[in-house]
Amino acid sequence: MLVMQNQDEVLSAALRARLAEARADVVARMKAHGLSEKDGWRIHEEMRSTRDGTQWVLRPVHIHRDAPGLEAVVIIDAAGCPE
Repeated sequence: MLVMQNQDEVLSAALRARLAEARADVVARMKAHGLSEKDGWRIHEEMRSTRDGTQWVLRPVHIHRDAPGLEAVVIIDAAGCPE
């Protein structure tokens, strides 16, 4: 049981780190495109199930404006490891 708990903690930490990197990437690209939170832009997160695992997708959204085609995708394989 302890081994499984440690493995879960390692995978959880790896996923949190990878998501933080992806979020920072989206924030930097939003800034480069002039998309700011004060102007109503937010980062939307969604999960997609695929044959190869799960994708965690982060992309900018605005309630009144069309979003640019930028996103960051974190792939989580079938074993639970983020890529």
